[in-house]
Amino acid sequence: MAGKWWGTITISDVPGFASAILNPTRKRPIIVVTTPGFTTPERIPPDTLAEAEELRRAVGDIADVAIVATGEVSFALEAILPDKWHIFNGFCRSYPMGIVADPDIRRSPLRRRRKGETASELVISDAFGHANASGVLEERPRGSVPATGTVKGFLLDGQQALVDAGGVMPAIVWRDMTCPGIPLEWLIAKGGVLPGELDRDHNRFVPRKPTFGAREALDAFPHGTVTLALVDSVDAEHAELRVHPDLAIQVHRSDVSSNPHDVLDLFLIEGEVVRVRIVHLSTGRPHLRLSDVDEDEPVLSSVAVVEGGTPWLVEGRNLPLAEPILDDAPVAEGDAPEVEVAEAEVQVDEPEPSVAEPAPEQEDDPASQRETKSAVQSMSMTITALRAENSHLHESAATADALRKEIELTKRMLRDARAELGEAQSKVSNLKELHKKAVAELNKLRKGQPAPVIQVSRPQDRRADWPDDESWLRSEIRNAWVERVQAADKTRHPLPDDYLVGTRFIDSLGVLDD
Repeated sequence: MAGKWWGTITISDVPGFASAILNPTRKRPIIVVTTPGFTTPERIPPDTLAEAEELRRAVGDIADVAIVATGEVSFALEAILPDKWHIFNGFCRSYPMGIVADPDIRRSPLRRRRKGETASELVISDAFGHANASGVLEERPRGSVPATGTVKGFLLDGQQALVDAGGVMPAIVWRDMTCPGIPLEWLIAKGGVLPGELDRDHNRFVPRKPTFGAREALDAFPHGTVTLALVDSVDAEHAELRVHPDLAIQVHRSDVSSNPHDVLDLFLIEGEVVRVRIVHLSTGRPHLRLSDVDEDEPVLSSVAVVEGGTPWLVEGRNLPLAEPILDDAPVAEGDAPEVEVAEAEVQVDEPEPSVAEPAPEQEDDPASQRETKSAVQSMSMTITALRAENSHLHESAATADALRKEIELTKRMLRDARAELGEAQSKVSNLKELHKKAVAELNKLRKGQPAPVIQVSRPQDRRADWPDDESWLRSEIRNAWVERVQAADKTRHPLPDDYLVGTRFIDSLGVLDD
């Protein structure tokens, strides 16, 4: 069933429209398009109308579409919606289902069509993702038929792919109809042949995507196997990793580091691809462990998400950082001053007379001309100031992006340092434990026993054990050879049996201390 076309929302429509957005049982996303400047529902610019029509053509079968004029209508809508969910000044937004239960604004960023676009391809992708989450895309379109397509290339940083499915024009594969949030280049490759469904009415191709859950993970990855996982989210104690986009597995800090002082967000970064060990639990669920993964272990390739696709994770290829979400009024107003000025100048040059009190003709009145000139000059100064502020905001955004990248790099370096420190602390802890046990064992042996008296035997003391001096000397020489010559040297330096001992040599030993 086609989505609803709300048309242009008037001030009287706002309560009902806001109620539809907030409706917890809503099944379709609602896309709102706004005008790039203050106006009324009766004066919607042609570009905004064209954008809304393009959105209806692109996603009108799975989403509702509405136009909101920036001004009285957008402000009234903002007053009803949750904080940061406002929309105005030429931006558009796809409102997902359940924004009251899950008010995370990151699910629904503000979008603006880019150069060369009739409508924002990003908001279209958002709508597909929201429809996919609600189950709308599970309903097979009436014009859908089984087909096989060959991948010809990619568009919009992996948001779309072109597939030759036998039609006059290549069909489009949308990222968020296939795997929300994951670039299509991760799933399929140019030249790949994909089985799937072709929606001939909208020229969309949906690759066939097998179900993947706990059982499939246990079949794909034997117990103890090392493979790759994507870090989906992370905090100090827990992280959520995925070996498949449809299977999230939570790990605890102890699964990553044995050091109780470590925190996970210094070891893992959202969007990073890491090595993990698959553990089969007795509950029949897969689990992940990172603490005992060695760098030289073989890594089992990740799975293909769609039939005919490629392994979706590659070591060293991380998920790109998400675009910043513009959810504050100063940022959202962006380039609006230029549009507002054009309308303001028209109003100044041709003021509308009051209905209750008609204005007299004052075209030739010098005072009126001075007031008009003054108003225009004041507006011009305001424009200049707003443009300067807008330029400053753009510079600040660039600086913030650079700082964000620097912070991510610092976090990675700090993570490595913490890992090395953790290993050192673990070794020190083990040595301390061994020392503690050795001291305890020594104390146990010493407890209740007198200190042993060590008797030191000297060669002179052993003279009385032999009948003559030569026999005694030969015994001492042999004992010294046995005790002092290493086993490896005994073969090279054997002790001869036929050496002679002179009588005066034995007498000379008396002057030695030992």
